[in-house]
Amino acid sequence: MKPQIRPAVIMLFFSLVSTVLVADDLPDRLRAKGDSDTTLSGIDVYRSTVKEVIAKLGQPTKVIDVPDTGLVAGGRNYEWKKGGLKLICSTWNDKGEDSVAYSAEVWGTEARSKIGDTGRGLGLGATLSDIHRIYGQRMQVSRLEHGKVQITVQWNDDTTLYLFLNDRGHIDHIHLLASTE
Repeated sequence: MKPQIRPAVIMLFFSLVSTVLVADDLPDRLRAKGDSDTTLSGIDVYRSTVKEVIAKLGQPTKVIDVPDTGLVAGGRNYEWKKGGLKLICSTWNDKGEDSVAYSAEVWGTEARSKIGDTGRGLGLGATLSDIHRIYGQRMQVSRLEHGKVQITVQWNDDTTLYLFLNDRGHIDHIHLLASTE
């Protein structure tokens, strides 16, 4: 009997690989100036441990072990669903609650109780003009299917913020990724 890989793990793998590849390709002329924004939903993707995140958000709704594939290091995803929001905090080479997050990702229509806000105050439900006001003009804009838009803000330290706007022009998905190097 062959072991089966769950579709969610496969989707996560391709999501992580495509995110890392896109992050490496942003040209210098489009990189944001100044210090990187390293916080999403109160999670600093360079400093926050799983223990600290659980202390803020409570026990996760789901914990998913991600196998080491050779291309992507194994780790663990911690998922919370609260008040119409979904939040995932990811770790590499998991060491339990002492692991440090390298990625935070949130979905929803509006930020609630700081869940869904970046460290600089951009949140779910914001528009392109809000993104420009907070992060400036240096970014990559990509048109996706069904009228959606992906905005990539990347700093010189390779910290990358992905903002996804729905067909009405409002952010409904934010992904903050620490440098992979």
